[in-house]
Amino acid sequence: MKQLALLIAVLTAARLSNAAPPGSMLADSAAAILRNDYRGDRARLLSLAHDLERAPAGPHEKYRRYWIAFAYWRRGFNGLNEAPKPADLADDFEQCATHARAALALDEGFEDARGALLGCLMGRLWVPGAIPEERKAGVLREGADVMSTLMRNAGSNPRSLWLVGMQQAYRPAGGDPSVAIATWKRGLAGAREEALSAAQRAPWVPSWGAPEILMNLANFHTYTRPDKAVARAYAEGALAMAPDWHYVRDILLAAIERLPDTLPAQPAGHTAPSEPMPAEKP
Repeated sequence: MKQLALLIAVLTAARLSNAAPPGSMLADSAAAILRNDYRGDRARLLSLAHDLERAPAGPHEKYRRYWIAFAYWRRGFNGLNEAPKPADLADDFEQCATHARAALALDEGFEDARGALLGCLMGRLWVPGAIPEERKAGVLREGADVMSTLMRNAGSNPRSLWLVGMQQAYRPAGGDPSVAIATWKRGLAGAREEALSAAQRAPWVPSWGAPEILMNLANFHTYTRPDKAVARAYAEGALAMAPDWHYVRDILLAAIERLPDTLPAQPAGHTAPSEPMPAEKP
């Protein structure tokens, strides 16, 4: 865990040094959208999306479209953690997909926009009734194509590797935890590379991903292969980088604390039982 602590120190310092300069609407909006995603503030995310939708197209149009898509994406997934579920989740994911496709139309190689599109397609599938039965096969085909391209082009992009790792861990046909964990750790290495070059990165260029990977590793060691100490270390690492993260602070850490301090030895390949996992994944 010493290596994890050093990694978090590097990533946190980079976040602070790369704070958005005041006066740039796109930079300010990107920072505010990330902040309110972690806070789970769906009303504010909608307001920020609308502000960017009203903004004129400019030299960074693909990023304007990306952050609108991201705001709707995260608004939808925050809503999946609410009970009862909000009535507008399907619209969130539909709006997200529209803007992600628009960003990709401007730059076919914009892999972060491709990741947002994948998240929105997945989200629509998780909302009961959001997709008519006769259209589900088409949405599944599109999602498979998007995932295939994302996997092929992931490189060291931590946001792409976060999503790829989830597909590897949780795919319906049966996940491969060892492959998923290796992918997430590649993502953390990629996040470190990004952090070390943060001074050369415009503040509206996506640079999130490390806290999300740490959250998924904590989730994995809470619900899939429970280990209280490891899960807590990853969750606390995510909170060190995103202290306002409602899901990790108020939901995941509470689940971790309910785990036994030690688990009985299990046969190889056995997954220990645990409580059901909440919706927060992509």
